[in-house]
Amino acid sequence: MRIGIIGAGAVGCLFGGLLGLAGSEVTLVHRNPLVVSIIRKKGVKIQENSGRTVTARVSAKLAPADLTREDLVILAVKAYDTKHAAGLHMHRVGKQASILTLQNGLGNTETLTRIFGKRAVLGGTTTEASLLLGPGHVARAGRGETRIGEIGKAFSKRCSLIASEFRRAGFKTSVTKNPCGAIWAKAIVNAAINPVSALLRVPNGTLANEPALLQAMGEVLREGVAVSKAELVSIDPPHPVVLLKRVLRTTAANRSSMLQDLEQGRTTEIRYLNGAIVALGQKHGIPTPLNQLLASLISTAEGLSPTILAA
Repeated sequence: MRIGIIGAGAVGCLFGGLLGLAGSEVTLVHRNPLVVSIIRKKGVKIQENSGRTVTARVSAKLAPADLTREDLVILAVKAYDTKHAAGLHMHRVGKQASILTLQNGLGNTETLTRIFGKRAVLGGTTTEASLLLGPGHVARAGRGETRIGEIGKAFSKRCSLIASEFRRAGFKTSVTKNPCGAIWAKAIVNAAINPVSALLRVPNGTLANEPALLQAMGEVLREGVAVSKAELVSIDPPHPVVLLKRVLRTTAANRSSMLQDLEQGRTTEIRYLNGAIVALGQKHGIPTPLNQLLASLISTAEGLSPTILAA
């Protein structure tokens, strides 16, 4: 399978590298010429939990790139870059290609559908944990589950083929009839974990050992669930606290993407997690005070110097 991945950060390199090692024809696309150059010269390096490092030789192109030959195009950019990255490639992707989001947050699928059309787009989530150590160099900080599905809630041959390709690369992958519910469930869980880990500057596993934090995160979940019901979304799994505990356990050593962003002085995805839940809560008249608080705290922290955050 020919696979293009737009975004060569932690998730893009993890999936691109392991898919390439498993025999897929992978092209990583990135907007930074330095990142593209390093991947071309050195490949993608993946440090496993065991300490073993593997290197995958994959193609790398500067965005926007010609992806007209690809069977599958994966979006692995930050949620706030979805519209721009997809727009750049709207006429650079073949009509036969499937477009799959493996991103954090709410709204990515809707944005991609407006640009590429509903038929092309697949919904997806992953709880794979990866830490970006440098350009083209990631640590696999926890094995999770990847779920993909048709927007129309029907199984399809292409989803089965993609899932098989992912499983061949070592990713636990399943096909779901309800990708929207899976995306919402992950967003609600991320809204509980990511800002708390980022504000406290601790790995995910630390949160699991603090009863008070677990109780607070449970309240954040409940607000998100209430908003999802108002949006007529059947979240999957229906009880996200189960997913929360599983993610904390399987990614215990991982530093959340939001924490990594704050430490590097980058914009976070808070507006597409807690911010989106707050906005939709306001639309339906549902109070979301804890999500509002976390969104405000992270938005304030984004304005601070990364040297202050690392002090």
